[in-house]
Formats: sequence, C-alpha cells, structure tokens
Amino acid sequence: MFHYGYYFKHINIEINKYIQQHLQTLDLTKPQMDILFILHKHKDHCITLKELQDQLQLSYPTLTGLVHRLESKGYVERRINEKDKRIHYIVETEEAKKIHHQIRHVFQDLESQLMKNIDEPAQQSLQSMLIQILQNIEMEEKTC
Repeated sequence: MFHYGYYFKHINIEINKYIQQHLQTLDLTKPQMDILFILHKHKDHCITLKELQDQLQLSYPTLTGLVHRLESKGYVERRINEKDKRIHYIVETEEAKKIHHQIRHVFQDLESQLMKNIDEPAQQSLQSMLIQILQNIEMEEKTC
C-alpha cells in the first residue's frame, strides 16, 4: 500500500537538513530564520512577542530564548511600548536586513533543487495538489 505521509515526512526531513546546512554559514537556526522572515515581512509595523508566538506556534519560553539569541547576534532588538511597559516589540536590525538576501538565496536554491527535472505544467499541477491537500487537512482540523 502507498503511504503519502511517508514521502511528505522524508521530503520535510531533507528540506530541513538542506536549510540547516546552508544557514550554518550565517550562524542561524531554522526557527531563528523563521522569526527573521516574519519580522521582515511585517517591517512596516511592530510585532509583539505574542504575535510571533501565535504565528510560529511556539511556547513563550522557547520563543524568548530564540529572540534572546537573535538579539545577542545583533539581528533583532526589543522595544518597549511607551504606553504599556508590558508590551515588547521585536524589530529587525540593519544587520538582519543585510543578511535577508542571503537567506532568500538559500530558499531560491532549494526551490530550484526541488523542481529540477520537473517541467512547468507538472510544477503547476503539483502546486495545485499541495494546496488542495493543505486545505483538506485544515478543514479536517476545524471539524474536530
């Protein structure tokens, strides 16, 4: 019997290995990179720790540890809300902006590697099927 989950799992493992291997040169882990991507995506407004926690689905202690390490590397800084001192914003620094293109390059190379020897119509079909699979899973989660 064919088990799709087996292939999804092993593809995910190989993708994560590829990303980790290439992020080592930047002294970053994948979760740290995820934080930097979110901050870069929302660079027009400040992101709170709570918003990061919700988007990444990480525990508060795990997230604060990741943010602390990014702070020590000079990639993020915390800013305290002037009106409510309990609210801390996390913002990317200029140093993080400088390496963003390097991180983006890792993902472009990964995409090229994944789609090598797969023609454009097959890629579009794959994308459509993956979107449908994701929607099926999300719909199932909502009904439970």
